[in-house]
Amino acid sequence: HISAVHGFVFGMLLAYIGVAILSFGATIMAAGIALLTIFIYVLVYTPLKPITSFNTLVGAIVGGLPPLIGAVAASGTIGPGDWILAGILFIWQIPHFLALAWMYKDDYALGGFVMLPSVDESGELTARVSVMTSMCLIPLALMMTIVDATGLLFAIIGAILGVYMTMKSITFWRTRNRNTARSLFFASIIYLPLLLAIMLLDRQTIHWIEIGLDHAGR
Repeated sequence: HISAVHGFVFGMLLAYIGVAILSFGATIMAAGIALLTIFIYVLVYTPLKPITSFNTLVGAIVGGLPPLIGAVAASGTIGPGDWILAGILFIWQIPHFLALAWMYKDDYALGGFVMLPSVDESGELTARVSVMTSMCLIPLALMMTIVDATGLLFAIIGAILGVYMTMKSITFWRTRNRNTARSLFFASIIYLPLLLAIMLLDRQTIHWIEIGLDHAGR
């Protein structure tokens, strides 16, 4: 077992080291966003857990900030694609955690955490929010290509993955039980790494095409 004091000291040490590395190894702005992330998580999100189900939205903000940290660490600026990627991560977390909270709503309640499924007895609101947020993932994937942050490959597969998440959310909405919630949860786990992998592949493909066009122009 780890005592509260040891946990606090270890957490503060990791936070300090992380912010210091970003300050000296990347940019002050990256370190600042990282510090903001820690502040929101520790001093806003965590205290809200036993108070309101809106804690999930605040936690999703924390989960959406890492792409911005990476963007300013790599280039010193935040572009439209970086904001959209942050938005994707923010939105994705909502159906992801609502499905998880539905499966373990009794455990969350016993632990003193106020999650939406714990106070939404019928599950209607939980399911509707899951459907609406999953649907938002579709246009967000398309917007990445519209702002020229990714190519057509990402737009197509990203939209397909968004439809997949939406279908699982609709199934959960129609039949609200542990099995459909679990299916949505695992769909969300599949969604994110696949989306990021396709983004990487898409960007690399665009890079190869640019190199090819450059050589052809010579």
